[in-house]
Amino acid sequence: MTSQPPPRFEVVARFVAALPRTSLPALGDPALHPRTARALAGEFARGWSRRHLARMAQTLDPLTEPMGKVAVIAPGNLFVAAWQAVLEPWLAGNHVRVRPSQRDGGAVGWLIGQLARHGGMALPEVVSLDRAAPHQWPQFFAAEALAVWGDDTTVAAVQALATRHGFTGQLRDHGQRQALAVVDVASLTSPQLQRVMAGLARDALHGDGRGCLSLGSVVWLGVPGADQQAVHDRFASELDRQRTRLPVARRGNTDAPFVQHLDSQKETMSILATIRADVCWTPRADGWLVSAPLAALAGAWPGLGQRGVSAAFADGDLALAAALQPLAQRTSGLAIAGSPALRTQVLAAIGSCYPCRPGALQRPPCFRSTDGWPALAAYRRPLGLGD
Repeated sequence: MTSQPPPRFEVVARFVAALPRTSLPALGDPALHPRTARALAGEFARGWSRRHLARMAQTLDPLTEPMGKVAVIAPGNLFVAAWQAVLEPWLAGNHVRVRPSQRDGGAVGWLIGQLARHGGMALPEVVSLDRAAPHQWPQFFAAEALAVWGDDTTVAAVQALATRHGFTGQLRDHGQRQALAVVDVASLTSPQLQRVMAGLARDALHGDGRGCLSLGSVVWLGVPGADQQAVHDRFASELDRQRTRLPVARRGNTDAPFVQHLDSQKETMSILATIRADVCWTPRADGWLVSAPLAALAGAWPGLGQRGVSAAFADGDLALAAALQPLAQRTSGLAIAGSPALRTQVLAAIGSCYPCRPGALQRPPCFRSTDGWPALAAYRRPLGLGD
């Protein structure tokens, strides 16, 4: 246990404290709407507060040391995800080399500039690597640890490339995950349910639904069949209301594959709603909401998370278990509204994730894991192991 956080933690604490007053450039491709980006940065600031950073520093075991050199493949979906990918190995005391995503939009470089402004030394290094120039990669992979953030295809491809270039160190992978909500509607009053829905709508829309902590799937418990359309309509209305507060970004040049996928999924859901009377369907300009008894959602469960939300009406423990099974070990965050017993049951089924109340999915404390990797653990090794 450390009695005083290392200097790098103080630098990050200063950066985070100033973040709410710092002007953000346009980051990412496409860049988020300024209001949405500001809201997302605010959530990041809450999760990486000085108090939470102090708890993160306490995870630095004095019987461990930095790995040494850490190579990072940073994600391009959200600027805050890229920040996390860079900050974790740097706070663990390592020399960090980062290859930003082609969709980064300057997020990594801007972060490093802010760290320098607040007194950071031995700052992370940004490297530019051409996929078509394989001779550039061996030096990048000459590291004790490699962090790869991206979808499962990206993680597998980078891992294969690293192995081909002789990398044998610690791999810290962060692949595809999504956030889930479980709500016991029967246990809530109407005002409580309204607050829950408002929180879940923000969870779905923060960052345009691009992040692994974006809400993609909801399980509604205790909703009789006659009330399911009303619950669906109420949540759809809340999504529309929150969208006015978190405007969607304009499409970027690299968004074409996602747009095609989104349109294909929307068409599938529309057809499903036409065929089945128990499927509630609301298309939105930037996504959709589909709600139905779990058995009717064979082609739509779990939800995508990226602007498409799938809600299942589950009745009893067996239906809940069936809903959770496809998401076991793939859930990043879990928003729960219900009894302590429900929380215990769901967490036992899901595995490692970040549990929270509705509305807090985008602000996990930096010392909490969202993917099974304990904070900083992948970037430290027992003392003397590198001698």
